[in-house]
Amino acid sequence: EKLLFAELGTGSGAISIALSLANPNWNGIATDIDKNAINIASTNFNNCSNYSNLEFCYGHWWNPLRKFKGELDLVVSNPPYIPEDIYKNLPREVKNFEPKIALLGGVDGLEHIREIIQYAPFFLKEEGWLVLENHFDQGGKLKKLFLENQFQFVEVLKDYSGIGRFTIGR
Repeated sequence: EKLLFAELGTGSGAISIALSLANPNWNGIATDIDKNAINIASTNFNNCSNYSNLEFCYGHWWNPLRKFKGELDLVVSNPPYIPEDIYKNLPREVKNFEPKIALLGGVDGLEHIREIIQYAPFFLKEEGWLVLENHFDQGGKLKKLFLENQFQFVEVLKDYSGIGRFTIGR
């Protein structure tokens, strides 16, 4: 089935590239606020694919997707979700591996998540899905935010360790 997906905050492009390769009939748009990340993701895609079903756009969350309002079937994101107090105590090897902008989610870790959820209904099709990765203790809070923003079929999915790490809603 053909569908249009977007990834907000693509970083190296791993999620969007995997979706594009596994689903050649799908078309995707991967966004990031870091121009260097967009260049890396685009290069990664070109190095592992002959497909042309993935586009890379620079900008903050929904801004690069303005022309796709009401057209997206699926939006995925692994946004910054680490609360400020936890970020301060992260091991140096974690802080050195990812840029601060990719990790820090504000005082409670939900700053970017709130924005993504709030505007998602304007960009998703009526039956479209939003999938967000979250901190291990944020699933209940995300579920509440989804429901407050008119999402249905909201569920917190567990990772392979049995921890609620992904929140999904339609």
